[in-house]
Amino acid sequence: MKKLFIYLFILLSLFSLVACNGSNESEIIATSYIGYDFTRAIVKDTLNVKMITPAGTDFHHFEPTSKDLISIKKAEVFIYLGIEYDSWLNNEETLKTYVNKDALVISLSSFHVETEEEHTHEENHHDHVHGEHFWTDPMEAVHMIEALTESLIIKYPEHETTFNENSLSYINKLTLAVEAFENDLNEIQNKTIYYTGHMALEGFAEHFGLDIHALENTYQPGTDLTSEDLKAFVNEMKLNQIKFLFKEELATNNTAKTIETLLGYELTVYELHGYHTVTKTDFNQGITYHDLLLRNINYIKEALQNG
Repeated sequence: MKKLFIYLFILLSLFSLVACNGSNESEIIATSYIGYDFTRAIVKDTLNVKMITPAGTDFHHFEPTSKDLISIKKAEVFIYLGIEYDSWLNNEETLKTYVNKDALVISLSSFHVETEEEHTHEENHHDHVHGEHFWTDPMEAVHMIEALTESLIIKYPEHETTFNENSLSYINKLTLAVEAFENDLNEIQNKTIYYTGHMALEGFAEHFGLDIHALENTYQPGTDLTSEDLKAFVNEMKLNQIKFLFKEELATNNTAKTIETLLGYELTVYELHGYHTVTKTDFNQGITYHDLLLRNINYIKEALQNG
């Protein structure tokens, strides 16, 4: 009887360990919402995917916990946006110390082909250019999904058919949304919108032929705003009798309220999402890049058609 209890205890312990490992360990770790969403769309239920940057957290200032670092070390695949974005990685040599030696490491920024204009701007100004926010262009997102799918198939060849089918399905949804918006914009003359954030949507604007006037006239987020910048922005809105305003995701309405006060009239305020991160509510509801793209499109159409 005593031996029976011992065997039962051992079996229960083993089952507990297997259950814990199966439910808590993620085969794929993504540092950003972009990497998480695209990977999730490709693999769906075949593999576990985890985003280590908590929803609702500013991606630019994220620092991993010791628990995050353990998860990264155990991951079979590590997907990051790029050293220039995931600043906590510091450099390629530091990155190597964080990941498992057998892990597939994917930099999403490596899928972006820099244009001559972007390269020249970087050399002259050493700041973010729209190429560094390339994911805001939905057709760049399509290219990333295609390249990411190929990389994951190399790691998991047994899932090639499933990954290709899932990838194509997601790409088709994005492409249809883009084509529909392009057709709608053909009927709209004024494509200028005013935005209280930094210049993080140049790729999006360029693809659709939009003119986004950013209050923070810089590619670096969180830049101190001068009173002259604010005054010029407000004067331009007043001159053009603008009745709507866009803000960054996660941003408060404080800046918009200040602008309303200076204008002397109320504004309709919309969110223009740069896909850096998502709120906890959106994340828990399974929001996708495609969903956010449609949200951006609907807000822009409403503003331009009624403004």
